[in-house]
Order: sequence, then structure tokens, then C-alpha cells
Amino acid sequence: MHHHQLPLSARILPVLLFILSGLRVWSAQLVWTNTAGGLWSNATNWSPNAVPGAPDSAVVTNAGTYTITSSAAVTVSDLILGATNKVGSPTLLISAGTLTVTNTTVASNGVIYLNAGTVVSAGQTVIVGAFNQASGIWQLKSTANVNIYNFTNGEQRGGTLTVTNFNWINGNLNAELDGDRIVIPTNGVLNFPGVATRQLSYYSPATRGRGIDNLGAWNWGGDSLLYGVGAAIVNNYGAVTVTNSGIAQYIYSGSSPVWNNFGTFNKAAGAGTFYFDNVILNNYATLSSQTGVLSIYNSTFANAGTISANGTQLQFYGTTGTNSVNIFLGASTTLTLDSGSVLTFTPSSYLFAPAANAVQINSGSLALASVNVTTPSIWINGGRLYQRTNIAVNTINESAGALQLEVPCFLSQLNQTNGDVQGRNLTVTNWNWSAGYHYRGTPGYNTNDDRTIIPPGGVMNLLTAAARYLSYFSGVGPSRTLDNYGTINWNGNAILYSYGVVNNYGMTTVSAAGSPQYALRAGAFRRRGITTARSPVMPELYFILTLVISTTLD
Repeated sequence: MHHHQLPLSARILPVLLFILSGLRVWSAQLVWTNTAGGLWSNATNWSPNAVPGAPDSAVVTNAGTYTITSSAAVTVSDLILGATNKVGSPTLLISAGTLTVTNTTVASNGVIYLNAGTVVSAGQTVIVGAFNQASGIWQLKSTANVNIYNFTNGEQRGGTLTVTNFNWINGNLNAELDGDRIVIPTNGVLNFPGVATRQLSYYSPATRGRGIDNLGAWNWGGDSLLYGVGAAIVNNYGAVTVTNSGIAQYIYSGSSPVWNNFGTFNKAAGAGTFYFDNVILNNYATLSSQTGVLSIYNSTFANAGTISANGTQLQFYGTTGTNSVNIFLGASTTLTLDSGSVLTFTPSSYLFAPAANAVQINSGSLALASVNVTTPSIWINGGRLYQRTNIAVNTINESAGALQLEVPCFLSQLNQTNGDVQGRNLTVTNWNWSAGYHYRGTPGYNTNDDRTIIPPGGVMNLLTAAARYLSYFSGVGPSRTLDNYGTINWNGNAILYSYGVVNNYGMTTVSAAGSPQYALRAGAFRRRGITTARSPVMPELYFILTLVISTTLD
């Protein structure tokens, strides 16, 4: 019997047809048909009647408002949800399980609602409609663009997510790799409403918390906390507007997060306090506060832009910082240094504070190296004012703490109710001295130069019965010298203790009602001018009171 063998092409063609037919079935485009809504896992809701699988495209574009519920493990290649030319709003609800999509496209009328479970966006993700997250995890393996993101709770993790309208009610934003971030574009809005705790954090192998790049408008309306975990970085290129009535904070967790302000940060309304708490705050543009308190708390601070505050308190608490450009304080504004803060004004910086005592040093130190300081007075209530330029403010009011002179300085008015003056020469025109010390500087340094000088035409008033001291630093002499070329009015029953020298070239007039004393512990009183004692009852009589001096005049 003879067998006739078919040609090779005839034998291969059926096999190819079978394979291609299988591929078409396996890589199908499945279209949702049930406009009443239903379960993703029900094959009869799709055309053809099959549940979309890993290589398939799930297409939900029929008109109508309906909900598709996914509650199992689902993987598809493509998801197309909604159509701009169709009426209604289809919603994909993830109530449990994991939905993994390589490429996601959601039209303006489409909504993804993550109520529980996980959504994994593995490839290109463009959501022109809305992503609503009440709980669960949204994991990005690549970049994503979302028009509306309503984040009520749960976790968003990984990738770079650009959101045009971001309502962050609660929940955590976490990085999977260093550099993962949220981007608010120039036309975008980020809203922080209500009382909540939000977190920028990370997962291994990332070591830095998720970042935020804000190029749009950030409305911080609630009394809320934003934790920066793992040195998270916020870069504000747009405008942050804070209107909290209670306490709002950008705060550390574990390590200091960073806030770089390249745009505008404005505490615009609300009587509450906004804290930058244990952070690294760098201002390159405008930092503004118009109400309540703006507190830079236990942080590191650098101002290379402009700080503007009016009708508010600008507080530095336990903070080390440098101002190298501008600080403008309004008429009813105070700048306070508390709890060991160290603030330095560089030579090129500018401070404008039109109200008396608008700058208050309660603890820590303020170093003034700037020649551009415009304010009626600075109040030293504790801590230390380092004077590093001979151009001082008009008036220093000192009730505690220290005025440390690192260069010779000229001062129009010194009202000293307590505290210390230390260091280089101080020439003061009007000096009301109620109590406190005038010290030398560092022992053995400037031994002929540390003195307090009352110039011709100047006045020193010794007030109250409290003790005053001319002394030396750390128990090592010599003592500070007082040179009077003007007038000393010894008005109170005051004791002036001296471990050094008083050179009186001008007028010293005593008019106390009790027993004032100049008590030399060491040194001398050198009278080069006139010393008189005047009765407060009969000013024309000069012999009634006695100035008691513990050593011999020379």
C-alpha cells in the first residue's frame, strides 16, 4: 500500500492555527457588560463570558453608574475604567484580596475605591478620575499620575506619585526605595483637614522616609501632626498655608526630617501654634507668620531667605540656627529665644523689629555680627547676647543673663535691673543700673581694655538699694574698670562693690536718703572730677549725707 504524505505546510498550518487560537483566548480583551454592577469574579458579567486573568485586558467603559466588587486575588495586564464620552460613573471597589494591574487607565468619570486589601500598580498608571482609599495598601512599582486622591486611611507605598488634588485625611505614605515621593504639581492642591496624625515613612531597603515635593498649594487647615520618619524630606516650591487653631507639627520620629522651603510658608490664620519639631529647617524664600505662634523647636535652622512675622510670636526653642539674610518683625510681634537656643546673625543679615523688646532672649544665646539691626531695644531676660559688631541697638534692657562684648561697643541706653555685662569696652551714654555685675572678659585677655565708659555728656544712674559689682571673670582678676567722663547720679541707697578701679573724671552726685556705699574689695577709687553729696530734702545743702568708702581715696 502506498501512503501519500501531506506537504509540510499542510501539516504545520493546523498546529499554528491551534496555537494562535489559544493565544487569542488566553490574551483576551474582556468587556464588562452588567451595568447594574456585580462581582468581578462572575464570568457572566464579562464579554466574552470569562473572568479576566493575568495577560488579559479588563475594559469597563459602558455608560451608567455602577460598582464592580473585587474581593479575591486578581491579576490583569491592563485595566481601562470609564470613558469620557459616556454618561455615569463606574466604580471598581476592592473589598479584599489583591488586585495587581500592569497598566491602569482611569477616565475622568471612573473611580477606584480601595476599602480593604491591596492594589498593586506594576506599570504605567494614569488616573484622570479618582482613587479613593479608606483602608488597605496601594503599592506602586513605577510612577503614577492621579487627578483626585482621597486618602482617608491605610497605606500608600512605593514609587513616585503625582497628585493634582490630594485630600490627605489620615494614613501613612511610605517609601520602598530612597527617593520615592509624592509630587503636587504647579496646579495641584494638597489638603490637610481635621485632627489627624500622618506619617512619611519607609520600608527596607529604603532608609529615608517618603518625600513630598510641593509645587502647588498646600492647605494645612487642621490641628494635625506630620511625622517625618527616617529623615524624610519635604521640598516646598509652592505655597503652604497654615490655619490651625490648636497645635500642628512637622515632627521627627527616630531621626531629624528635613523641610526645605523654596516657596512660601505662611501661618496665615488661627490662634494655635505651629511647630517645626526636631527637624532641619532651611528657608531659601519666604517664611511668614501672621497669627498665633510659629515655633522652631529643638531643631536646626538656617535662613537664607526672608522671615516675615506680624501680630505673632516667632519662637526659637532649643534650636541652633543662623540668619544670613532678612528677618522682619511687625509692630506687635516678638522673637523669643528659649531653652538654650543659639541664634546667629551673620554680618550680611538684616533684622528689623520696630517694637521695643520685640527681641527677647530668655535662654540660650543670640550672636549679633550684623551691622543691619534696626530695633528700639533688645531684652535680655536670660541667656546671653554676644555683641560681635561695634554697632549696637539703641537700647539694651537687661533683667537677667549676660551681655557679652566681643568687640568694643557703643550703646545709647542700658537699663540693667540685673544680669551681667562682660568682655570688651562698653561706652554707654545713658545707663540705669539697678543691680547686677560688670565683669572683665576671659582672664588674661585684653587686660587693659575691658572697661565700662560713661562718655562726656553721658549719665549713669545708680538706682535702688540693691548691690552692684565691678568684678572679674571666674574668680581671676583683674577686675573691670569704670571710667566716668559724664555724670553719675547716686540716687538710691545703693552699694557698689568694686574689685578694681573707678576713674571719675566727671561729676558724681549722691542724693540718697539712706547709706549708699562704694565698697572696695580690691583696687581704688580715683577722683579726678567732683564728688558731692546732696540732701533729697534740702538740695541746696550738700553736707547732710555721707558716702561711705571702705578704703582711702587717691
